[in-house]
Amino acid sequence: MSDRSETGNKGLSIILTLVFILAMVMGPGPGVYLINPGPEHEGPAPTLIGLPIVYAWAVLWFGVQAVVLVTAYFTVWADQEEEE
Repeated sequence: MSDRSETGNKGLSIILTLVFILAMVMGPGPGVYLINPGPEHEGPAPTLIGLPIVYAWAVLWFGVQAVVLVTAYFTVWADQEEEE
C-alpha cells in the first residue's frame, strides 16, 4: 500500500472517530436539551412525522453512528484485513 493511501486512511479514521464521538454525545447527551421542550412548554409534545421529537433525535444520531461504522468497515478496516 502506498504512503498516500495510508495517510488518507489515517485521516479518514480520525474524521470517522470524531463524528462517532459527536454522535454519541449529541444523541443521548446534551444534544437532547437542544430539541426537548422545557417544562414551561404548553400543549402537545412536538413530533416529527408522528414520532416524538426526542425519539426522532435519537434515531437520527443512531443513523449517523451506523453510517460511520459501515463506512469504516468498507474503507479503513477492509484495508487492514488485506495487509494481514
